[in-house]
Amino acid sequence: MPGAQRAAQAREWTYRLAELGDADACADVGRDIRQKAEFRYLHGARKADCVGELEEALEWFRRAYEADWESAVKDVAEVLCELERYEEAVPFLEQAVEIGERDGDFVHELKSNLKSARNHVARQEKRAARSQAGAPKPSWWRRGG
Repeated sequence: MPGAQRAAQAREWTYRLAELGDADACADVGRDIRQKAEFRYLHGARKADCVGELEEALEWFRRAYEADWESAVKDVAEVLCELERYEEAVPFLEQAVEIGERDGDFVHELKSNLKSARNHVARQEKRAARSQAGAPKPSWWRRGG
């Protein structure tokens, strides 16, 4: 059996296992879909054209996480950040940092992503409070968040 055929068969079995709820397979399917989206984006697709694939990958990562695949929390957080859903991402990033520190992993990038997500959330809250108060939009040179 040629290599490409074996790879296709392995992918098919992975998808079948994921459908049955195997956490490892769910994470693998999520990674496969995410890599396809990232490949398309790097080769000229607009980010908006990849949102559907990222949403699908997110769903598989959530399934893996809900099936107690602890490391999937990092994947969930990263995809939520890619989708610019920072408020949802913050609790997952916090948990990923906690797990990484507990396991002795290098968590600098996760901490950076967490800080960035919190900043995005704070800016969104600030904008919402301003618009509720009826405050005028600040001049473009005074916009800071």
